Amino acid sequence: SSQVVGWTAGPSVTTFKISMGEGERVNKITNLEDDIALSLAAKSVRIFAPIPGTSLVGIEIPNEKAQAVNLADVLPFAKGGPLECAFGRDSEGKPIVVDLASLPHLLVAGTTGSGKSVLLNAIVMSMLMRATPEQVRLIMVDPKRVEFTGYAGLPHLYVPVVTEPRQAASALQWGVTEMERRLKVFEHYKVRDIKTYNRNVDGDKYADMENPPKHMPYFVIVIDELADLMMVAGKDVESSIVRIAQLGRAAGIHLIVATQRPSADVVTGLIRANIDNRVALSVDNSLNSRIILDQKGAEQLLGKGDMLVKLRGKKPNRAQGCWVSDEEIEETVKYIRTQRVAEYHDNILTVATPTQADGVGGVGGMAQADDPLIWEAARIIVDSQLGSTSSLQRALSVGYARAGRIMDMLEAKGVVGPANGSKPREVLIDKDALEELKVQDAAYREVE
Repeated sequence: SSQVVGWTAGPSVTTFKISMGEGERVNKITNLEDDIALSLAAKSVRIFAPIPGTSLVGIEIPNEKAQAVNLADVLPFAKGGPLECAFGRDSEGKPIVVDLASLPHLLVAGTTGSGKSVLLNAIVMSMLMRATPEQVRLIMVDPKRVEFTGYAGLPHLYVPVVTEPRQAASALQWGVTEMERRLKVFEHYKVRDIKTYNRNVDGDKYADMENPPKHMPYFVIVIDELADLMMVAGKDVESSIVRIAQLGRAAGIHLIVATQRPSADVVTGLIRANIDNRVALSVDNSLNSRIILDQKGAEQLLGKGDMLVKLRGKKPNRAQGCWVSDEEIEETVKYIRTQRVAEYHDNILTVATPTQADGVGGVGGMAQADDPLIWEAARIIVDSQLGSTSSLQRALSVGYARAGRIMDMLEAKGVVGPANGSKPREVLIDKDALEELKVQDAAYREVE
């Protein structure tokens, strides 16, 4: 029979390690989540299998009182490049330090009170305390006008904190242009990425040239609320994010994209497909968890920095995010401002985006009318758990082109994953999640 063989205490949860009896099925334990939570009077209980590197099942029980994880306690473990950032401590208390240069992009989601903005501040502060403006420049987008106000006048900023969605779309388009310019420079000097290029520049390899190239800083674009941008300039924003996500790593241009509302019309299928490193803080329901993590679980988090960190190729890791106070931010920025005057490049905020250049307005594709058969198609795909365009064509008695368009719409809504050659698409949701999605979609269109 199953038995407890060990436990580890983390900042926010204690993980009990369960050894399964021979022949016992894992779902025998996973089906007990609600019963265990009720018995312990706990807000939620998370059961997962296996614990990485073992054949054990983990049961995470919330601690009676969560332990704060201060940025100052984790930051000393960041000893690599200028983009190494302190995230927090995992469920065993081990520090989590992530190098944004190798990620190279990050998607963050969490509802009000989840600790999303505090995590973003911890990541930004990690860079400010370890890198000069020559090493890292920031473009910070804050449509709500309250989260990044403390960074005003910071020398690391390439432009003042951006609060207008149209200006944010222009800044993202500039990021695409700058990325393409850098890649052409690398091609000319026969280097593969910014790290090699800067090493050659700093090592005087090009010093004998008449006009030697200059050192390039990393660029980090931090977006605090993607939903506000998608409402105003969805097509332009999505296009720029996807383009940078695909090619930005070599050019040293990185994205941190955050949202309170990780619904399929905000975190589109294209964005999810191209940013596969995710952090989920507490979200409202299992559908939102599936959109950000491709699985449920984030709806059970405790809030206030409790999070699941899912990096490429790894299973989600429970962690408590770093805490940094407004006073710490204020004092740090105040000190950095005494060292140098900020030099802004406001002209990038008026770059003509593709939609503006074409004279097209609207919500950039988000508001396009759904096919009348889309929910029938969704039901067929979810029932069969087969994301096949040809099967959909036969079931709906429509042409292949229309079936393909419906499949693309379902991808944008988070029902199916991106196309994978001739293979069927992955179905991302179940029947319950489909009903949640239909309710959310109806509510969103009422607001529109």
